[in-house]
Amino acid sequence: MWIVGLSGIVFIVAGCMILLRHHDRMVDVLAAFICFCFAVTGAWVSLFSPPDGFSGGILFVSEELNIIFASVAFGIGTIATSLMYICNPSSFSMNMEHKQITSSE
Repeated sequence: MWIVGLSGIVFIVAGCMILLRHHDRMVDVLAAFICFCFAVTGAWVSLFSPPDGFSGGILFVSEELNIIFASVAFGIGTIATSLMYICNPSSFSMNMEHKQITSSE
């Protein structure tokens, strides 16, 4: 149930990003938070989701193999969103001075 709550928070944060579109630093921080939430959700689904929670899949492939494919797909998504969070300059406060220098030029 916590995933539903986290998804709701992501939608609220995305709405706040629209309202704060002229505050670059805050929008960057909120974007990093959204990437972090996506990574946490994908990691939970990939690692801890019960097999009966997956449905559908590739035709002519066994159900067990489809579950493995789904877990791997969510794992790849987790890695991608984790990299987006890590590579976002506002995830860390070290690039604050760099943004001020480039904006004044």
